[in-house]
Amino acid sequence: MIGKKTASDTAIITVEEENIIEEAEIKEVKAGVGINAVIDAGENNCHWQITVEGKVFLGGENSGMIYANTQETVKLGFSLAVGNVNIMVKAGDLQKEYTAFALGPLYFNLQEV
Repeated sequence: MIGKKTASDTAIITVEEENIIEEAEIKEVKAGVGINAVIDAGENNCHWQITVEGKVFLGGENSGMIYANTQETVKLGFSLAVGNVNIMVKAGDLQKEYTAFALGPLYFNLQEV
C-alpha cells in the first residue's frame, strides 16, 4: 500500500463591523441676535441642528453638516420669537438643552438646563 500524505490548515477570519462614532463637541452656545454654537466635528463628518420651541413665529430651526476635523460657528439664522423659549443644540449624537427669553430676533438670559 502506498502511503498518502495529507495536509490541513485552519484559518480564522474575523470580520468587524465598522462603527462610525461622531466625536462631535459643542464648545460654546451664545445668545444675542439669534443663537450661535461653536461645534467641533471631531474625526468624522457631523450633522448639527439648532431648534427653538415656544412662541416662535419665524425660523425656529436650522441644520447642516460640518466636515471632519473642522470647527465651525453655526447659527439659528433669522428667527422671531416672544417669551420664554426652549433651545436644543445637537451635534452628532450629543445634545444640549437651554432656556432663554426671546424678544423678536433677540435672545436673552441663555441658561443650560
